Amino acid sequence: MASLQAQVLSLKGSAKMVAEFFGYAVQAILYSRALYPDTSFKQEQHYGLSLMVTTEEGVKTFLDNILKQLHQWLQQRRAQKLVLSVKDVETDEVIETWKFNVENVSEREEEEADMVKIRQGIQNLMRQIVSSVAFLPVPDDDVRRAFDLLVYTDANAETPPLWEETGPQLVAHKQREEVQLPGFSTGIHKVDAAVAYKVELS
Repeated sequence: MASLQAQVLSLKGSAKMVAEFFGYAVQAILYSRALYPDTSFKQEQHYGLSLMVTTEEGVKTFLDNILKQLHQWLQQRRAQKLVLSVKDVETDEVIETWKFNVENVSEREEEEADMVKIRQGIQNLMRQIVSSVAFLPVPDDDVRRAFDLLVYTDANAETPPLWEETGPQLVAHKQREEVQLPGFSTGIHKVDAAVAYKVELS
């Protein structure tokens, strides 16, 4: 029996939904991991949650460019993974990575989708991102940190001008802990998430 909340979701609509989620997720990470001052964010309501979004014009432009291209790759079913890496600026060491795997779970152009269930899935993942401060290491004020975004695609995706090909950015295996986070599915795209972080060896 069809759900009362079921609607027809197009590939384009699913791509837009997933790209928008990534935008808010990245900003939530930047805020919760103190990569920018609290004064660089403002509170907005999205997905029935109070989320922090950046007010820094440079960050907004950077994210807009990434998300516009990501949306295109999602529509083309080329996007495979989005990774946010956090580095120690002085040593170039990766100290934290947020990995979002994207799986194409339908080859159809449209799917029946329970929008309430999708929204709940996004809410659960966003809550986990925001509450990650409970188990992640407290950022060291003496360590200058910077972030980068990597988009993994299949071999047929064209690299846009000004984009760079790069290798994986991973936390050193012997010093790494990884926590799986809840995912969500639109019925066309499925998103799984995990955060890996450096732990100090005793």
